[in-house]
Amino acid sequence: MPKLFSLLRERFGLLGSFASLLRVHVWIIIGLVAVGTIRTAPEYNPASSWYNRQINDPLVREIGADINDDRGFHPTQQREDTFHIAWVGGSSLQARSDEEVPVRRFVPQRVREQIPDVGGFETVIDVYMLQALRTWDLYVATLAAIEQEPDHLVVTLNPIWLFNDQAVSSWPNLSPTAAEALIDDPQTWPLLFGLASPADVATGVVGDSFDGIEDRWGYGADLRAWLSDRTPLDRSVIPEADGEPTELQRIAGLSSPLAFWSSEKNERPPELAGTQIDAYNLERANPDRGSWNRTVVGWLADAIVDADIPTTIYLAPLRSDTLADPDADAALASIESQLATYVDDFDAAHVSFTPKSLSRELPWLPFRDLIHMWLPGADAVAEVVADRICTQLRELGEDPFCIPLPVEEAA
Repeated sequence: MPKLFSLLRERFGLLGSFASLLRVHVWIIIGLVAVGTIRTAPEYNPASSWYNRQINDPLVREIGADINDDRGFHPTQQREDTFHIAWVGGSSLQARSDEEVPVRRFVPQRVREQIPDVGGFETVIDVYMLQALRTWDLYVATLAAIEQEPDHLVVTLNPIWLFNDQAVSSWPNLSPTAAEALIDDPQTWPLLFGLASPADVATGVVGDSFDGIEDRWGYGADLRAWLSDRTPLDRSVIPEADGEPTELQRIAGLSSPLAFWSSEKNERPPELAGTQIDAYNLERANPDRGSWNRTVVGWLADAIVDADIPTTIYLAPLRSDTLADPDADAALASIESQLATYVDDFDAAHVSFTPKSLSRELPWLPFRDLIHMWLPGADAVAEVVADRICTQLRELGEDPFCIPLPVEEAA
């Protein structure tokens, strides 16, 4: 380390030593702890979420944090007079209309309308929804949901990402949450330390004990808002970009080597079009390729079984036009077959696990692409999932008040 600082001084004129660097970090930590002690952490405003403004229901909240906010999620404060459902999933949980200003509908919201209360307790749902939620992200989100001890857990698996060997994680801000949950689970360390930085691990492990560290993004957001009103810069007119960026500028703007590799590998044959592209992407998710994802699904099963929380797990549907392609249908069947090998892992009285895609039960669903539904799809999926939840709750001795959707809405 002394040689490194000597080299930095000679080449760049930087001064310092390992001891001075250590002192800087110690003072930063002391400052963050002091801020958290002196000032209460900023309260999260659910209305700041674009999804919550679309859902417009105080009993159903999307709680995913900003991609730069490494708190990961903002779970609601549970009340004893409610039946709390935690729902983990990605963008397959929503559907939209084809209008110029689209209407959006969310599966969890429609399920809550069909199960308004359980045993006389009003149903509320926290939706742990992040776009393009990969398998590791899904696992970490499920651990975060379990930590809140909900009355019921729903996990939506995405067949596109579930066993895809090129898609383990896409939400780095979940790394501190992962570190906090898994630091005492050595079997997960190879992947945890492969995806999380030392700073992620440190803040995840100690953040729960110090508000100033855990909530530093919230403090920073408040500080930025305060400073933005006091800046001497004229922000009244934002200049337009000077044309489209060059190819080199676009590449320079990529955030990491992995982002460059993912966007530039360009393996897909150029002659493919339409549902052929969907079929190709689905074949990329073939579990026979082998990946960490299969291991993570096993960890997911262990976490859900050990949590002893009633849980409903289902595989999201896909576009029927794509599945009309024999290769695509075979790819989905391979994913379902691989998922079925986990039946014993998920085997518990409190777990309802269905490895078959909802596409097999609802082949008529309208889709705008491979995984995202048009508006009527949300109602149909919600009706099936609500029925499964109601059946499971009754088998467990609960008393859910279940209201089926009107026929014209579900069809």
